[in-house]
Amino acid sequence: MIYQIVSPKNSAVCFVLPFIVLIFCAINVGAQGFDWQYSSRLPSGSPTLFWGGGAKVNYGFHSADIYTLGEEYRCGDYKLGKETGFSLALAGEYWETGALSVWGEAGYRFSSVTFSSIPESQPFKLGGVVYALSREFQMKAQFHTIEMQGGIKWRFAPTHFHILAGVRGTLALKNTVEQTETILTPIEFTQAIQYGQTSLAGIRTFYLTPLLGIGYDAELGRGMYATPKVTIGLPLMSHSPVTSWESWDYSLGIVVLTHF
Repeated sequence: MIYQIVSPKNSAVCFVLPFIVLIFCAINVGAQGFDWQYSSRLPSGSPTLFWGGGAKVNYGFHSADIYTLGEEYRCGDYKLGKETGFSLALAGEYWETGALSVWGEAGYRFSSVTFSSIPESQPFKLGGVVYALSREFQMKAQFHTIEMQGGIKWRFAPTHFHILAGVRGTLALKNTVEQTETILTPIEFTQAIQYGQTSLAGIRTFYLTPLLGIGYDAELGRGMYATPKVTIGLPLMSHSPVTSWESWDYSLGIVVLTHF
């Protein structure tokens, strides 16, 4: 007969190991702060790679030193402008830890930037009467670009709020510009004159923008979440290599991601 000698230490191990397994089986496995249970019997790893898509609306402020020339005089002298637009993108996110992730997006961006300028009134004489001619010039530029952005995200555990930092690159596909001259006074001659639409010369084909933002991850179901977020684009370079043209922009968007 063979006897097996079991030490108290080995007995403890034989008791503790099954107990630990049972504890893991009873606890839901956390993934990025979400209580997602993938197995009711055995512990399983949390998903770390997610794919999806999103959309956002964009608003921005532009400061520039742009002017246009007429046949005999300087027309619009544009300094300040406003931007509106939207973006549609495919998105991905990889969680390095439960609090730190690397994210990226790529898609289409449309932007419309409007500048306006009201130069000093100029006197003109008509029928023996001297009038003060006041005009407003408006330049509307539209940009169609491929937008690529990415960075890192840090979650404030145990909440689902986070901050993010990254960089955005835009590759120009097409741009157009249209200028309008409107006579403001005298009222008798009020009218709008359109100079036609043309391509905008002197614009960078590729443009980089640093990003900062805040957001929140909202659970939609097991393995799926939505991220509403607000991002700010900071000025890094001029939109034009030949003149000063900088911008700040704000984006409000949402991304929906799932684990495949």
